[in-house]
Amino acid sequence: MLVLARNAEEAQEAIDAVAGDAALAHFAKYRLAPPWERRLRRSPRLQRELSEYIPAPPRVLTNPGSRKRFAIVHTGADFTILARTNAAYLAAMRDLYALDVEPGVAFPDDAMRAYWNRWNKGRPYLFLNAPFAAWKRGIEAGFLPSWHRRMDEAKKRRKIRRGDANTWYVTGKPRFWKRFQRDRRAKAAKLARMRKLKCRVVEGSDELLPLIMQGVDYGGEAKGYLRDCLLLEPSFVCEVDGEPVCWAGTHLGGSMGMIYTPPEHRRKGYAEALTALQIDHMLARDGIAVANVVLGNRASERLLATFGAKKAPGTVVWRVLRWPRWKYPKLRG
Repeated sequence: MLVLARNAEEAQEAIDAVAGDAALAHFAKYRLAPPWERRLRRSPRLQRELSEYIPAPPRVLTNPGSRKRFAIVHTGADFTILARTNAAYLAAMRDLYALDVEPGVAFPDDAMRAYWNRWNKGRPYLFLNAPFAAWKRGIEAGFLPSWHRRMDEAKKRRKIRRGDANTWYVTGKPRFWKRFQRDRRAKAAKLARMRKLKCRVVEGSDELLPLIMQGVDYGGEAKGYLRDCLLLEPSFVCEVDGEPVCWAGTHLGGSMGMIYTPPEHRRKGYAEALTALQIDHMLARDGIAVANVVLGNRASERLLATFGAKKAPGTVVWRVLRWPRWKYPKLRG
């Protein structure tokens, strides 16, 4: 049976008991209190400007008793699930599949149904932003995987065997941007372009949306999500003589991403400069900078390694699980 954490302190304790590393703990706690939450609550204008984000109260579900085996953090239909063992992941996913929740706790709640209506024509689903083990145990528990209609069988088999991304993270005090500035002065005597390079943080604006759309492979349907990311989270750009040469954003879950350098500007140190700025900004704000790097993206992993980033064990996924149709009447209420 799943029980609801009654307050923020209980929620934090459940997460701390099962999070295997600092990056996973960050993702789970970020869902509970994203740094832009208060700004969004106080700004009717910002609420009107958001096109994709659906506000939902975060909840933490866990197992009964004082010894916590797993923690399930969800906002609407978006789920982050943490556990220390495969058996604990399986127990969590079986309870979700069976809708086995303590009496008096609505599951699914109105926020979940709002997500279903908005994104899936009312059909129930879970969107997992979680370790690969949660997805695998979910299939064992009875959930059905959901694949894009254009995905071929070979890619499906790969996804069944492995996750979607590795997680890298940096902790400590901000220190990289000043170091880069010192290095740039040393290079400036030889490289005029490094002297002209200007990098900046953009807050609360979708100014970089046309650039961000160039650098991601999410498809045109992701434009609304990306715009919401830029309105709520910081974005970053480096320019030479006013021309953008590298840019990046931040996902709503608090992870760095969307970094892109046009081919004509590559191998000139711009991505390193931007990453130094972004990592320091996240360290100052959150105490940790985290990036999920799609499997096979060696260039981004090498870049993060130059900043001393650690790779978390295992892989993570961003995938949809759905209940079989015979469960729909109970789920819809």
